[in-house]
Amino acid sequence: MGSSEEAPAAGPEVFTPEWVRAFNTALADVAFEVDPGTSLAAGSGQFSIRQIIHGAPSGVINTLISYSEGHLSMELEDPPPEPPMRVDPTDGSEIPAPPAPAAPAADVEMRLDWDSAISMATGELSPARALSEGRIRVRGDLSVLVAAQSVLAAARSHLGALHPSTESG
Repeated sequence: MGSSEEAPAAGPEVFTPEWVRAFNTALADVAFEVDPGTSLAAGSGQFSIRQIIHGAPSGVINTLISYSEGHLSMELEDPPPEPPMRVDPTDGSEIPAPPAPAAPAADVEMRLDWDSAISMATGELSPARALSEGRIRVRGDLSVLVAAQSVLAAARSHLGALHPSTESG
């Protein structure tokens, strides 16, 4: 006898433009509150977290998660390019060109591997647990990470239709 149950349809591959668009669409009309006592940055009504994800099928992925006036959004950022080369006028050799301006600083920067990013995106791994297990490196205001954890946990219930797919291809 066959089962009449079907597996839920997989959504777009996680951390692709389509997935980020679906994430933002799902949360567009949802307002979240942050306990202002958790962080000075969170108490101001806005904060941002940059994720630098290594080992993804497409290479390095940079995301910026922003919280402003109760709303949460995500955007993909281009990874820093290799510095362009220019010709040194004194001897004709190639040297790196001056670097492009850096992206605006986020309140928190997280560096993590692909598997940890997927586990966090699906709710299987909390930022606090990832940090305590050494699966992520964090720089910046850790209290923002605490505030963001509660917002992301609340957001998860609105992302039910967004089944992260990790299939490449």
